[in-house]
Amino acid sequence: MNLQEQINRTKTLMGIQPLNEGVFKQGGSFKDLIKKLFNRNDTAEQVVQEVNPYEVKYGKDTGNSTVDGIRLNSTSNEQINNSEAKSQNILCSIGIITDQPEPLPSDNSKKSSNIAYLVIYQNTQGSNITEYYEYFKSLYFIDGQQTDELSQMREGQNFICSTNTLQGKTGGCELSQEVRDKILKSFESNKDFTQLQSYLDKVK
Repeated sequence: MNLQEQINRTKTLMGIQPLNEGVFKQGGSFKDLIKKLFNRNDTAEQVVQEVNPYEVKYGKDTGNSTVDGIRLNSTSNEQINNSEAKSQNILCSIGIITDQPEPLPSDNSKKSSNIAYLVIYQNTQGSNITEYYEYFKSLYFIDGQQTDELSQMREGQNFICSTNTLQGKTGGCELSQEVRDKILKSFESNKDFTQLQSYLDKVK
């Protein structure tokens, strides 16, 4: 069983259906959508925990969220010699989660909302993950004005950027142009390349 099959099996056992390849759109709670999009369960759980204080300020997760995104796979096999083959699998998943405005708990005359961006890029050669990037940013708004940010950027096992304005951590993590270019180059011959480019352009 390869790594992707293990991830999908784990998600299925958890009651979370893996996303199919191509453009997708789903509805549900903000937290459930996060769990569906992340490859690593440890990261998903960490983000869900960090979202909890934001719920206190902006309102509980009512399940009125939608995710719009794209998921692509690229697989290749290269025969090295008669007994050995080199396989490569590249995965990219982009999701944009939007929730419906809700009354602000501290002032019902105001509306709170948030929009989140998630990008995952994974390059697996043989049984080894050689490249892994994970980007997440959730922007929070009151009456359409941004008031808070929760964001992080992970490269391999290491978090290279983390922002949580409720905890006083600023920095505004960004998806670098280097990673964007890497994603586009990996799928430049894919039939959904134009849509992939469109989704990447939407990521803030």
